[in-house]
Amino acid sequence: MKITNINDGKAYTTVSVIRQYLSEHSIEENCLTGFGSDGTNVMTGKRNGVAKKLKDLNPKFIDVHCICHRLALASKDAFNEIPYLKKYGEILTALFKFYHNSSVCTAALKEIQRVLEDPGLKLKEAKHVR
Repeated sequence: MKITNINDGKAYTTVSVIRQYLSEHSIEENCLTGFGSDGTNVMTGKRNGVAKKLKDLNPKFIDVHCICHRLALASKDAFNEIPYLKKYGEILTALFKFYHNSSVCTAALKEIQRVLEDPGLKLKEAKHVR
């Protein structure tokens, strides 16, 4: 419904921003029924998390740890348990660092892109969620 920058990332501040939005749009707080997040303690903490504070406003409130984020975390764990994939990840990381940490190597990659007429590519570190 709205993207807002939150300066300190604290649960209290996040809930305040949500409540302010609800108030500005004349939405009663007890109409808020669900919340999905990445599962961090700030979001889902049992005593002071955003979900707990919102549940205090509406006891029927449901909070969910985002299934896509859970899948990414599970994939990362599985990736690290398979020796072949773990080695593959180490090789990708080493390649990234080799080029990223050397201006000479980065310049060589840019020259290859220029010759191939494909200057839009950027060097990115391999992550488990990509």
